[in-house]
Amino acid sequence: MRLDKKGIGFGTLIAIIITTLVFFFMLGLFNYLSAEINDDVSEQLCRASNALRIGTAMSGDVRLAPRGCKIIDKTVPDAEHVRDALIPTTGSNADVKKYAAMQHVADLAARCWWMWLEGIEFTDKNGKPQKNVLDPNLFISEKKCFICYDFVIKEPTSFTTQNLIDFMDTSFYKVKDTSDQCSIVGGVCKTDCTVKNDIVDKDNKFTQEVPDSCNQIKPGTKCCVADKKFDCVNRGGSCSFGGVFEKPFNGWTCRDRDKHPLCYLSANNYFSYTKYLQEFNGRGGFYSKASNGFKSDLNQHYAIVFSEETEATLSSSGGGIDNIIIAPLETVNKDCSVDWGVSEK
Repeated sequence: MRLDKKGIGFGTLIAIIITTLVFFFMLGLFNYLSAEINDDVSEQLCRASNALRIGTAMSGDVRLAPRGCKIIDKTVPDAEHVRDALIPTTGSNADVKKYAAMQHVADLAARCWWMWLEGIEFTDKNGKPQKNVLDPNLFISEKKCFICYDFVIKEPTSFTTQNLIDFMDTSFYKVKDTSDQCSIVGGVCKTDCTVKNDIVDKDNKFTQEVPDSCNQIKPGTKCCVADKKFDCVNRGGSCSFGGVFEKPFNGWTCRDRDKHPLCYLSANNYFSYTKYLQEFNGRGGFYSKASNGFKSDLNQHYAIVFSEETEATLSSSGGGIDNIIIAPLETVNKDCSVDWGVSEK
């Protein structure tokens, strides 16, 4: 093989140049896309780029794919959260903006965790266990936390840190269909829909057979539902509040919408926001540094931060787990990255 003056193989040199050009082309493409797209696509791009970087990990400190995350500005609550706010049965209409704001903040915290791969643990190309998603890099100073969102509260409302923690502890983020999902409206697999089954249908609610097959799920059984059109009960919920069914949910439907406008879920039917952050994929944590709570003030900015539990970490929860932190922006903006390989807004 012909060598250049420094002894590097000519073919190898060409390969290095091409690889470098491709890298910077991809980096420029990520910059352009991030600057032009809406928030939802920006969030998906961030997650996709993080997953791609994990997939191209050569060792703990070398990732081949470009980064694609940046800080996103939000105003809380938005119209969608005000419209869809779920108020506890003990609440009043005056609480709409408060609960809408708390749910919006909780949704942003969960989305930030999702973008940074939900506490994933992985193995690099050398078979070495890795956890760090915020990897060291050659181009910017190393920081072990990232600001996903910068938000302000515009509506005339306020809530304490404990209010937010209680909301996230008790409100659902991900809903679980606990049925056998044997039809498009849920349902359970029974040998005979008309016969009570103490294991899958102890209350004998699933008495109507639908023409969907359970053979692939439980051979020799039939798909049985409580209602052929409305899915609340079929999926494990209840059309009545009471007992273990305490959490209102508007994603599953009941037959008499005038009497039963909402479906109610038990603890078996959902991951709360806190439980999602702690255990849905990998282990994680959540806490707030907003000691004075949250209030409507366009001059007061808050941050939602992804923090890795390392020696350089912003958090101090211990246990070697990553965290989502909610804090006044001025307390974290000097310590954490606001863009991760892309241009800021």
